[in-house]
Amino acid sequence: MNCRVIGIWGAGRKRRRGPSDGFRYYIHDGARVFRFVLIGRLAGAHVRELEQCYRTASSILKERTFVVDLNGLAGWDEEGRALIEGWREGGAEVLAA
Repeated sequence: MNCRVIGIWGAGRKRRRGPSDGFRYYIHDGARVFRFVLIGRLAGAHVRELEQCYRTASSILKERTFVVDLNGLAGWDEEGRALIEGWREGGAEVLAA
């Protein structure tokens, strides 16, 4: 994937890079579930980056469940809210406590 990924888990892959501004996301790429875990504030350029990452990944999702975990999210701007809402309306499971 062509994304600024903080961590990837699945098929023995794990890569980690440090965030520069507090927003991070993790990708869990499993056999049945593809999950984004979002941490920090989803706003501005991060929204566009995450959307592009999803578009790149969507070609390999096939019948896997797409899950977005918002439990670590501190907030979002209007673009971030619209992205999450669009994924939810498209069938994503959105997790929030």
